Amino acid sequence: MDHGAQQHQQHHPMEQQQQSYHQQHPAMMRLYEVQKEVQSLGSAVCTFSGLQHDRDYKRVERELTRLLLEVDKVDTEGKPELQGARKRAAQEVEGLLRYLEENATHPSRIAIEDLSNEARQLVDDRVVAPQRSEAWLK
Repeated sequence: MDHGAQQHQQHHPMEQQQQSYHQQHPAMMRLYEVQKEVQSLGSAVCTFSGLQHDRDYKRVERELTRLLLEVDKVDTEGKPELQGARKRAAQEVEGLLRYLEENATHPSRIAIEDLSNEARQLVDDRVVAPQRSEAWLK
């Protein structure tokens, strides 16, 4: 008879109880709630196509910053499992913030914005007339 396997089986239910305890721990439940909010903002971050001064950018950045502060407030009680979960949640939010900023400050976006501003200025100065294609009129 393999005593090592028997001994492992005896400890296995305790490990399951401990995992279940941590999954239902208030700190873990709060991290799950924050993670759901982060996931819902993830699509907004990935599809964002503006610059840092845009209203949508500021809204998403503000929400992500709020979530990062929520993660920081979670008390892990010194438990490694909770500390690890909090660290992963913080890294996910920080990654989205970084992606949002990099996307909004990408050189091609800034170049397009500059060209658009120049064209708008030419129209405002009446150097050129606004052009409308027939496709836009339909």
